[in-house]
Amino acid sequence: MALNAINQLERSGRTAVTGLRVARALLDRSIVQYYSSALKDLTKLGYYRYLARASKPYLKAVARHLAWRNITWTERYFLSRTWDHI
Repeated sequence: MALNAINQLERSGRTAVTGLRVARALLDRSIVQYYSSALKDLTKLGYYRYLARASKPYLKAVARHLAWRNITWTERYFLSRTWDHI
């Protein structure tokens, strides 16, 4: 009984280790591929052009968020209250 439990523990331990190795290999491969591609682009474009390209969506989102034409719900509330009392 005890030997059977030890054998099962060994098998499950080997299975867990194998699963972790496979997961690590897949993760390493995808991360290394991503960074390799990013470094190639960085080398090809140069630092400032790469940074400009990479940050463009974020800068657009910030500009959209801070645009004067966008009125927040809080501003609408206070503006409606102001106009009611005038």
